Amino acid sequence: MLIKIIATNFKAGFAINYDLASRKFKTAIAEIDITFGHLQKTKDALLSSENNLRLANNKAEDLTVKKITQGSPAMKAKFEELSGNTKFQRASGFLTTSFGSINLQ
Repeated sequence: MLIKIIATNFKAGFAINYDLASRKFKTAIAEIDITFGHLQKTKDALLSSENNLRLANNKAEDLTVKKITQGSPAMKAKFEELSGNTKFQRASGFLTTSFGSINLQ
């Protein structure tokens, strides 16, 4: 009879500990899943940022004097001034002055 009481108490205590450990295990797994979700969002944001930097770099590399100055009245006046005061020659997109050549494309 005493052995039966000890066995019953052991089983009850074990069941309580098992239940507690099982809940903590499930909570830990759920927290890992949440963390994976946060890490995925961070990864996506970094990849998007990298893509935007690549696009910005492509735009910067495509920038030319002609594109910057096109339609600018101030730059038109400067080029007209240069044509009157220096050796000015515009051939195939290059401005040649006594200071050197500038690619206008």
